[in-house]
Amino acid sequence: MFCEHCGVQNRETAIYCQACRKRMEEKHENQTQTCQQLLRDQDMIGLGPRAVFRCGLNMGMPQYPQPPVPPVQPPPLGQTRQSQPFPPAPRPQQLRYGPLLSRRTVLIGGAALAGGLPLVVGGREDHLFTLLATISAPTPFPHVALGTHLVTYHGHNDSVLTVAWSPDSTRIASGAGSYDPTVKVWNALDGTTIYTYLHYVSLSVRSLAWSPDGTRIVTDGSGDSADVHAWDATDGGQDTTFELPSTLSIYKVWQVAWSPDGKRIAAACESIDLTTNNTAAGTVLVWDVASAKALAHHTVQSTVYSVAWSSDSQRVAATIDNTVQVLEVGSWQTLFTYQGHSDIVWSVALSPDGTHIASASNDKTVQVWDATNGNTLSTYRGHTNVVRTVIWSPDSQRLASGDDDGTVQVWNAADASQIYIYKGHSDRVNQVDWSPDGTRIASASNDDTVQVWGAG
Repeated sequence: MFCEHCGVQNRETAIYCQACRKRMEEKHENQTQTCQQLLRDQDMIGLGPRAVFRCGLNMGMPQYPQPPVPPVQPPPLGQTRQSQPFPPAPRPQQLRYGPLLSRRTVLIGGAALAGGLPLVVGGREDHLFTLLATISAPTPFPHVALGTHLVTYHGHNDSVLTVAWSPDSTRIASGAGSYDPTVKVWNALDGTTIYTYLHYVSLSVRSLAWSPDGTRIVTDGSGDSADVHAWDATDGGQDTTFELPSTLSIYKVWQVAWSPDGKRIAAACESIDLTTNNTAAGTVLVWDVASAKALAHHTVQSTVYSVAWSSDSQRVAATIDNTVQVLEVGSWQTLFTYQGHSDIVWSVALSPDGTHIASASNDKTVQVWDATNGNTLSTYRGHTNVVRTVIWSPDSQRLASGDDDGTVQVWNAADASQIYIYKGHSDRVNQVDWSPDGTRIASASNDDTVQVWGAG
């Protein structure tokens, strides 16, 4: 127990303070109960899977270690104790005692802090104080050797056609073919399924994308018809259906892409133009996210397989036959056309720094070119089969590309020099995605798996 006069710690049974020699018994019982309550309040209180609030900070107890107090022996019978100075226990300067808090106050304060809210307690302005706590953030994933296998996800029962990382690199969403028309959202660390999105019945989930803030996911279902939805990334709720233009019959959406500003979604489509009855038409379609209404579309004479936004959300790059066109959204003015490939271009990706575009093709090459004028920077020729997908590293220095042989190849953008070949899949690789934190690569395959491995 602590002396109410000088603050020195004494034995629980002491009646006189060993430092100041003043009587303490009047408050002995109450203070003992208070100290016991405070010790109980120091328990760790769990506030969810990632937050722990430590009670017992500045709550009426000294915030420094107290030296042990030697027991005081009573004087011999018939003698009186000689008065002598008692050396005070050493303690730091500016010792302060915090206000006493009830357990109920601590619990409420901890709950408020776990929810990200500061809690102010007190009745008068001069007695207000703020409880502060640090909510533990997810531990950053360490860089591991390039190609190190980390997780294989077996949650799908059909070819996995699409995969995408959440912006915080903690979750992965993946979609499969028509025999398993589901979207799975799962933990990137251990491959445990968080939930399954079951909207699509017989349509293949060909593409998906997270919103830039990580709160929503947009997906497309394709087969005999097309169906595009956006929904809450937490649990698959708050489903929104995006309208399709009445002048088009869209039966396949090859890719959806969320604009960097979060306001629009673009899609690469295979369609029939009902105004001309052109059955070989391709379309770039753009929706407004807030209203889910189609804002504009651009129809061409060949299937559009892939689309990617510019960093300012004003332009898109779209693969049309064996070319890539850079288009101004709305006016659909063609700023330039890249014609370096000799066969169908399956995938296009803009570098995170906005300076270059990479395109993957049936001609077994991936080509990197200037995003402003189309001048070729490098051509990667390491694949021996059709290249279906390409993605940039977050630092815009490397690329990963996947092919029909089941390999994913990592290489330098500047000179197209090969760095590594990942051979973990047994069938075609449909899509690869690089984690936003730069530490891992996820690859989706016709072998019904998604594999996560180190990016070096």
